[in-house]
Amino acid sequence: MIRHRVRATDAPAVVADKLESGECCRGRSASRRDRVPRLRLPWIAPLSDGPPVCRVKSTTRPRMTEDRLWLVARDKAGLLIAMMKTLAGNAHISFEGDLSRCVFPPELDRSESETAILRRQTIAPVQDFVLLRLEPETIQPILGTVLPESRFMKHVIHIQIEKDGVLQFAAYDNFHRDCVECGPGVPRELLERLRLSGVLRSYEADLRHRSRGSGFSDDLG
Repeated sequence: MIRHRVRATDAPAVVADKLESGECCRGRSASRRDRVPRLRLPWIAPLSDGPPVCRVKSTTRPRMTEDRLWLVARDKAGLLIAMMKTLAGNAHISFEGDLSRCVFPPELDRSESETAILRRQTIAPVQDFVLLRLEPETIQPILGTVLPESRFMKHVIHIQIEKDGVLQFAAYDNFHRDCVECGPGVPRELLERLRLSGVLRSYEADLRHRSRGSGFSDDLG
């Protein structure tokens, strides 16, 4: 049987047909000329099983103001605590992910409904979503729920804080370095103190010059 090479220009369907029919060689004993090259095929996100499919890059995400800053956290717990303390008062915080281990005290008056600002950021599979009032007196009960066992990192995917109707802090995709931002409600003096103390690695106004793109676009609606 004549075996054909899988070419990088082949469509994914053609590659699958060749592999299934045995028209291409996959074994280690094949000559270098006939081996299947490594291909970077388009990844199609699952709709039910597998990792969550997030919509952080979607134009439906609430836009943070033009004064937003991108943050790279070294101490993620320290950053969350600082943002909560700074923004508490006429504010709300949302957590999204597997919240089965995050049993919030009933006095926090939790809600599972989205708002115009604090919305779910995962399309599928549907994650747990909780919205809580963020006031000075609710900081400790909230932290006492999400900090133990690093639940805010291991089980929570997205965290958002809204104050006075404006999205002021967001940490998406488990505090991914390209997915943490804050608005003008967070003073730059605080960010500089957090950088000097080691909580932040850096903060900057423009993400586009980084070697790794975030997927965020300046034309988000």
